[in-house]
Amino acid sequence: MSVPLKIFFGSLIVLVIFNLWRTDFIFSSASNAPKETVNFAKTEIKLGGNKLIVELAENKKQQERGLSYRQNLADQAGMLFIFSRPGKPGFWLKDMNFPLDLVWIDADQNIVHLTKNLTPDTYPKTFSSPLPIKYVLEIKAGQADQLKLAIGQRLKFKYLNLFFF
Repeated sequence: MSVPLKIFFGSLIVLVIFNLWRTDFIFSSASNAPKETVNFAKTEIKLGGNKLIVELAENKKQQERGLSYRQNLADQAGMLFIFSRPGKPGFWLKDMNFPLDLVWIDADQNIVHLTKNLTPDTYPKTFSSPLPIKYVLEIKAGQADQLKLAIGQRLKFKYLNLFFF
């Protein structure tokens, strides 16, 4: 094979490989929407005279998804993360489209810490409670103030599914 032919075929191979890589990159990053559906059970949380209907993130798959990819969150709604034992888990706002308040709750259902008005642009920074917690409640930013949530306040969970996967 002549040198010009080798250069031509070599260039053609490089061009084909580059275009295949570029096409894969474009289509794989075109949508960062999740590929599979994750279902969440719901429960009611009582806060004085207020009630929140929250989805339960009880297992690792649910906790990894959380509220990511959603466009908004209704008032009086949220997501309750339930951990098998008290600890200091870190939370970030990966793939979030709206700001949140995080309510850190101990095993006795008392609020031990509040992190307010976290915006999606804080990712990849992580947030955690200075004290061990068993639950984290994610609600729309501003709801913690609107509901007058305070450290030391006790929440009432109407129902908790305590089976972990």
